[in-house]
Amino acid sequence: MRQYVTVTLAVLLLASCGWAQNYTDYTQPYDADASTAFLFDFNTHEHANGVNFVPNAGPTGWGAWRTNVANDPESDPYAADNPGTGFGESVFFSGDDSWPRVDALINDQGTLDAMGFGTAITVEAWIKPMGFGGYERIVAWGSTYFLDLIHDENGDGIDFWVARSQNDPFDGSAAALAAPDLGLVEGQWYHVAGTYDGQRIALYLNGEEVASNDTGEALPPRVPTVNDWLVIGAAPWQNENYTGYIDEVRISTVVRTWTQGPVDSDGDGLDDSVETDTGVYVSPTDTGTDPNDADSDDDTYNDGAEVTAGTDPNDPLSYPGSGGDLPSLSGYGLAALVLLGLGVGAALLRKCAA
Repeated sequence: MRQYVTVTLAVLLLASCGWAQNYTDYTQPYDADASTAFLFDFNTHEHANGVNFVPNAGPTGWGAWRTNVANDPESDPYAADNPGTGFGESVFFSGDDSWPRVDALINDQGTLDAMGFGTAITVEAWIKPMGFGGYERIVAWGSTYFLDLIHDENGDGIDFWVARSQNDPFDGSAAALAAPDLGLVEGQWYHVAGTYDGQRIALYLNGEEVASNDTGEALPPRVPTVNDWLVIGAAPWQNENYTGYIDEVRISTVVRTWTQGPVDSDGDGLDDSVETDTGVYVSPTDTGTDPNDADSDDDTYNDGAEVTAGTDPNDPLSYPGSGGDLPSLSGYGLAALVLLGLGVGAALLRKCAA
């Protein structure tokens, strides 16, 4: 038993904590779950009669899905540009009336009522803006929910609007929130999201909450009707067009929370956060290795394998089978290490429960 006992214990506890809290790793493509109302990853599509968008998840009672490709019906808006490995294709939106827009209309109110709306809502997408021009609708569902890219005198950011009146969406009861100065730049991918739980509204950028507001009044979100078009890349009234790429659009009937999964830039089995690039091995949480070099000491064994084997990943003369193992801990030292691991695990569990 070596020093990596502590890391293993902490990682297992953190993983079980994340599972219990139902976190979503926004850096990975989504799979539809029971709380997913709609999911578009834009990898599934048809080219018959123009370019059609097909949802990965959605109700069976929906009517028309179409694009507006007025100027060039044979154009293909799908793009290889995407937020990262595994995401596949995205869609490029030109920002004008030429192409494209994604329109959906569910023509059965019973289907809408059965989807679970009316308690909570999350609207999220990956975006790569290629211009900023006032209000640009990323996702808009009739007069029910808007997730927007915004540009004004305060800077470039996002906003979220949720209707809370079933009879008159614009009666002044809507929940609205803006985060106008996020320093967004053209040509960079961002994960953006808005959530509403029946009283509290929040905005997220790359998994981090950037704005929130308790409305002070518990009112459920409006349930979409058969008259509400779900539109991606524009407003239902055919303006406020978005310019840039959109991918991985998901609408959920719960409040989502996000986390970023482990980052292992060099693929050596060690998270970048423990590869401190000092050249000195201290522990499995401070390996001293280069996070961009899988074999920091060029001894043909990758850093993760050496940490697991108990050899020094910064010393070319210390490698598995060389006899250059790291010093073993005494019984007291090992006991202290295990206690430390338990303490870290308990702290993680307390954080999850908070």
